[in-house]
Amino acid sequence: MRFCNAARALARVFALPGDDLDERAALCRQAAGDDTDALAVRMRRLADRLASSEREAFARSYARLFLGPFEVRVPPYASWFLETDQGMMGPVAQAAAKAYAAAGLGPADGPRELPDHVAVELEFCYLLGYRGLEEGDGEALAQLDGFWRDQMMPWLPAFAAAVAEHADHPAFAAAAETLRTLIEHGPAKASGLAMEGARHGS
Repeated sequence: MRFCNAARALARVFALPGDDLDERAALCRQAAGDDTDALAVRMRRLADRLASSEREAFARSYARLFLGPFEVRVPPYASWFLETDQGMMGPVAQAAAKAYAAAGLGPADGPRELPDHVAVELEFCYLLGYRGLEEGDGEALAQLDGFWRDQMMPWLPAFAAAVAEHADHPAFAAAAETLRTLIEHGPAKASGLAMEGARHGS
């Protein structure tokens, strides 16, 4: 579950800020656990940066990076990185929405992000991984591998690099490095181990 929990924690970091920095830090620590590999080390460092952040400063930095109002330094949408016109709800966003529908997820009620927002896509990876690893759903693991490969890897490394370049707050600099490590880790190892176990248990 390391990959999945890290994806969930990063989804919260890249989501619109609220009064929940402590909760975001706790998710990062939970994802790290007691392990000492690179992803765990990055997750703990990110948790420390979040825990020591002042809420308004974090929110201002988030706005400068991802919202504007005058210039958005790093648009958090796959479409911006992958489509030539960088429009919203084009083929890339529609592909993400179709993947969610195929997994049985419908649009949420109330205000929501576009389907190709980085936080939404990372949260979806967590959901698929949870279904696969905790509930033994091999189809969910196959969906996770495909979504990660086809929907996220074409743009996520460039997004992480852009966040690292433009971050003006230690929490977002740490988030960029953590995301890079998550990309290197990938879901395939955990998924492969789970599917191997399912074959032996059948």
